Amino acid sequence: MVDLRGNPFYLDEAGERWVKETEAAMTPHEKVCQLFADPLMGKSREELIQFLEEYPLGAIPFRAALYGNEEAQDIMAELQERAKIPYLYAGNCESGPNGALKGGTLVASGAQVRATRDARYAYEVGRITGSETSAVGYNWTFGPVGDIYGNWRNSLINTRAYGSDPQFVSDCVEAYNKGCMEFGVVPCLKHFPGDGWEERDQHLAISNNGLTCEEWDETYGKIYQTAIDHGVLSIMAAHFTLPAYQKKLNPQLEERDMQPACLSRELIGGLLRGRLGFHGLVVTDQTKMMGYYGMSRFDAVPLSIACGCDMILGINDIEEDVEA
Repeated sequence: MVDLRGNPFYLDEAGERWVKETEAAMTPHEKVCQLFADPLMGKSREELIQFLEEYPLGAIPFRAALYGNEEAQDIMAELQERAKIPYLYAGNCESGPNGALKGGTLVASGAQVRATRDARYAYEVGRITGSETSAVGYNWTFGPVGDIYGNWRNSLINTRAYGSDPQFVSDCVEAYNKGCMEFGVVPCLKHFPGDGWEERDQHLAISNNGLTCEEWDETYGKIYQTAIDHGVLSIMAAHFTLPAYQKKLNPQLEERDMQPACLSRELIGGLLRGRLGFHGLVVTDQTKMMGYYGMSRFDAVPLSIACGCDMILGINDIEEDVEA
């Protein structure tokens, strides 16, 4: 069991009691539904209410821009009032609240922050994200990006990462987290175990981080360990392999059997939960990416949970996913 009084939750007695009593009162169906996060795009207010009454998800990466901020605020508040367990409302706000809100401020991409060589601008991204999104009803953000710009051919990370210096990336991660948390918006550090080593795109294929264990410890490992020690509440597990650590933690594992982090007992249970000591929420990256499909989805969804993830991002068919 997770120590709810310790890092990263630090609940008081009343908070811990609420968690345990709430969990004890949940049906198996409610517990399964809590494992899923989905934007539920294209649904009207009435359709959202109806869907969530039948399938009470744990989180909604809500797209306020599709409704307009005022209408979105009203919908989110109504859904929250109806919820037995409060929803996590997430925005993909690594560059600012423009990632969730209509007219939200684009503060700075990772590349723009690294051009300033000053981590306080990452703090401003987090602070403005927290300020604007919390006003609409958000309490979670899929950011910051803890990846390292190590391969110029990587078209995803070259504009999103804070740079190639692990210490500066770590400083920016901590600054962004601080800014968000000032407004009660929980950061989600991504993309574990780390993008930027190669150029493959996890949206299209399983990707890889080819560092040795020692190299990873001195780079990505320091970024994650610092964030964990400072109490980061959530981390996103990506569709990347990390062969050196997977082999170290399971010497019997053949390369052909290695799975990406969100499907790897070695990387989630062994490295992230075990060696790094993370006890917060682990959410998969979007499971509609092709990098997730090294096996059938019916097998992959429960395996992600068994490996140590707490939440599946993305629903394919809700009946099939819940049945899985």
